[in-house]
Amino acid sequence: MSEPIIGWEKETPAPNHQFNNYLSSLNGRLLLDGLDLPHLFLGDSTEGGLLHALPSPLEIVYLPIIRRQIARMKQIFSKVIDELDYDGQFHYAYASKANAA
Repeated sequence: MSEPIIGWEKETPAPNHQFNNYLSSLNGRLLLDGLDLPHLFLGDSTEGGLLHALPSPLEIVYLPIIRRQIARMKQIFSKVIDELDYDGQFHYAYASKANAA
């Protein structure tokens, strides 16, 4: 069994918490959209796990979340465009340092 996430100030597991729509902690585990991050990066052991090869700070680009946020943004803009009877066009741009695909 992998060790639970330990807070910086305490040696007890992080409490169950929903940080936002996609990041939460449950039973001392950090979850990204339901994906168990410690298991993903550490496997069953911290010895020789991927975490030792990853840069810090860690940046996670998770395309399903990005796609959902873009769809949500389009819905919001569509609603406001209708409410305001805006007759122009709506274009959005997604800035990224590199192609995540």
